[in-house]
Amino acid sequence: MKVGGLTIKPGDLIHGDCNGVTTIPIDIANKVAALCEHYVDAEAIILNYLKSDQVTPQGLGEALQECRRTLQQLADGLKQ
Repeated sequence: MKVGGLTIKPGDLIHGDCNGVTTIPIDIANKVAALCEHYVDAEAIILNYLKSDQVTPQGLGEALQECRRTLQQLADGLKQ
């Protein structure tokens, strides 16, 4: 089934917040729940950088790359 362009399978969990909506396959739901705090920490890399006094395009790029690396590590952990 598709809702607003999002494919939803029977048993999927749906998560929505101010940033959007996504599905969480039930077979990885426990792992996702355990990683939520780490996900927030990864987002904080960018948010904390933007709160600093010396924001530059290069520095933002570096913060984004660090955040992406951290999120990729989390995604890789879900696959194991």
